[in-house]
Amino acid sequence: MLRCFGVFVVSVFCSAHVFCQDAGINEAGITLDGVSYSELSSSGSSINNVTIIKNEGQRLGLTSAYVRTFKKKGVANICSGYVFYRIYSQGTTAPPFSQITCSLFSNLTNSAHDFQNQEWLNNTINIDLINGLPAGEYLMDLYYGANVFAGAIGCNDGPTTYIQNIQARITITPALNAQFTGFVTNSNNEYVYLQWQIRDSSDVQYFTVEKSRSFSVVSCLMKKIKLTVRRIKLTAILPTILKH
Repeated sequence: MLRCFGVFVVSVFCSAHVFCQDAGINEAGITLDGVSYSELSSSGSSINNVTIIKNEGQRLGLTSAYVRTFKKKGVANICSGYVFYRIYSQGTTAPPFSQITCSLFSNLTNSAHDFQNQEWLNNTINIDLINGLPAGEYLMDLYYGANVFAGAIGCNDGPTTYIQNIQARITITPALNAQFTGFVTNSNNEYVYLQWQIRDSSDVQYFTVEKSRSFSVVSCLMKKIKLTVRRIKLTAILPTILKH
């Protein structure tokens, strides 16, 4: 689930040794749980000022990151792209950033005269950003960087040009504390009907069903419910429900 809030404004910082018009970052982004977010893109969705809602015990998977850059031929060189992130409880001191390095993936063909656009990519990431975090309110800070060198050949020790001031909020809700006492399914070949009972459900106010690629996951439940969902793999649902 996503909802928007607040106030952060994305900013761009250029190397002091290279003019911004000679080299820099055109666009950058990440993929979280299969959803792509991008900064400085005319068509993508920014993660800045977005709230991501998860239940305790669920994953928030970071699986890909990219940085797209431009450089003026013979004037500047770019050697790599970077993503920096950190997650911390709201109201606490922010920890150091973690770094992800992106390697050259492609020399892009949509370059202006005397320029070369490039894409730096890391699509081998498999990080659960909220692994082990208890229920609560968290902040995720992000920024992107590129190793921009003033000269046709050569590299710096690290990033010198950035997209900064990107922040999202992560809300982790408590896990459902309930014991299942009954579970029944039936189907009419088009729909699957689920009916269950749980013990001591006085604290349960509602239920939600999260649709994934191949099955659905029940995260919060009422006492007795009959639910209609299309094309569910029941073998995948039952262990997920009982896990809560």
